[in-house]
Amino acid sequence: MTPDGSDEAVYEDTQAVGTSFATSPLHVASAGRLDLTLTDADFPSRFQSLAMALTHGTTLDGFIFGEGTLTFDAAAEDYAVNVLATPDPALRAGAYGITVSATPEEPPPDDGGGGGNGGGDEGGGGGGAWSPLWLGLLAWRAVLRPSRSSPGCH
Repeated sequence: MTPDGSDEAVYEDTQAVGTSFATSPLHVASAGRLDLTLTDADFPSRFQSLAMALTHGTTLDGFIFGEGTLTFDAAAEDYAVNVLATPDPALRAGAYGITVSATPEEPPPDDGGGGGNGGGDEGGGGGGAWSPLWLGLLAWRAVLRPSRSSPGCH
């Protein structure tokens, strides 16, 4: 049913059904790539089962079984975070956590350019990746001077 003949729905909702099912609203103000993380808080005990489904309207955007992270491309709209959990039967209670944050950007690929320890066509350096020479010297030093936590050292 639409009031003006458009494709926009007049009503959309996600409902919780069952005693161990909970729904929480998630409002996304601006579009972007987000990480939604579900964590069992182990309080007062671990859940026997834990699952989460992210929906908006009648659309399933993704799910997690157990603990984990769902990465999704969010639109600026309202979502529902639906959690189904089975607590320890003796305790009949449990706690979980939900975190939503921007997905970290992946570092740009290494183009092999300057920098590093004397690396690059431009020479110079400082900072950056360890050169094979430094790695070799560190390994040699470790053989000559083992750490105090190594077996046999007092």
